[in-house]
Amino acid sequence: MSSSERAVLIASSEFTLKSSPVRKTLEQRLIDDLKVGLTRKGFDGFRMEKDAGRIIVRGTREAENAAQCCARVFGVAYAAPAIILPASMESVMEAIVHLATEALKPTQSFAIRAHRATSSPLSRHEIEIKGGAEVLRTLKSREIEVDLTNPDVTIFIDLVGDHAYVYSERLSGPGGLPLSSMWRMLLVLDSGPLSILAAYSMMRRGCLVEPLLPLSDRVSFFARDPQLRLVRKLRELVTRLSYRTFTLDFDKSIGTGQTSLFDYPEARRFVRYAGAKLAVEKKFKGIVFSDVAGELATLSEFPGDHVGRPIFQPLIGLTSEELLDMCKQVDLQQEDLLTQLDLQSQTSSSKGFDFSEYLAKTEFEQLSL
Repeated sequence: MSSSERAVLIASSEFTLKSSPVRKTLEQRLIDDLKVGLTRKGFDGFRMEKDAGRIIVRGTREAENAAQCCARVFGVAYAAPAIILPASMESVMEAIVHLATEALKPTQSFAIRAHRATSSPLSRHEIEIKGGAEVLRTLKSREIEVDLTNPDVTIFIDLVGDHAYVYSERLSGPGGLPLSSMWRMLLVLDSGPLSILAAYSMMRRGCLVEPLLPLSDRVSFFARDPQLRLVRKLRELVTRLSYRTFTLDFDKSIGTGQTSLFDYPEARRFVRYAGAKLAVEKKFKGIVFSDVAGELATLSEFPGDHVGRPIFQPLIGLTSEELLDMCKQVDLQQEDLLTQLDLQSQTSSSKGFDFSEYLAKTEFEQLSL
């Protein structure tokens, strides 16, 4: 395949139904995020192109690794390491056999799926028939078979004008919308891995979520090392060269206050009120909490001032199975999630406590990750 080139083919998510101006804006945001994501992972010398509704990353020698990086970017439906080659039957057949030889193991099944995105000199139906026959002939010793319903391996051919993209692997992305295409939100990181899942849910809807990180030596669930590990996990999801994080020294804010304030349920309530204060100061458009059951937090006001910020609870109503599945997507430990779910069932014993005195002296520090 001397005239072929390795590249990454990227399919966007949720763009096709948008108006042309909105679609162009979202595509450009996605391209910008892809560039940052690849650059942060050490890729250079690549270039981005748009072709028949897809985004193509060209000029990278490590298409497989680049595809894995692109598949973590919000707004990506899937990323596929592909071969670009001239739209000739001979070239396409050669690429199909090459990928089949790499991907198919003995006794496995396969299918050929051709799609014509624009006018092309090649017939989609003819490619599927000839490609299948050629793979069966070439790999006869492996005893492979065709299965059009549930194949072990599918080889895709996208025909676009005078060239074609051939690939056998689609790496699923998070989908949704690109970051910053919607509001900037404040995440109150008070619920361990559940907070990360809440942030992930809002990021899929295009919101850039920045965390408030409570730290404490007396409240075990706000211990510095576990909290910093969580915020680093959140940082991995964000395709930005720099990322703001706000910290709150819980022990300093409370001082020698009532001992009940160092119990997790009440400490969590205080941190949320502090988050409302920070959201106003930094002009966030909304606040993200991570409750999964119980009454929706209203927090329409905190002592002495009106918050005036909507509160989002993206995990409300999700089952444990759905949350555990999200953990796999974000690469979080499921055991930690189950512990946090059990902890959320606790209720505070002093819901009417007035935090005004402590909020007045609460200060935040800003970090850039």
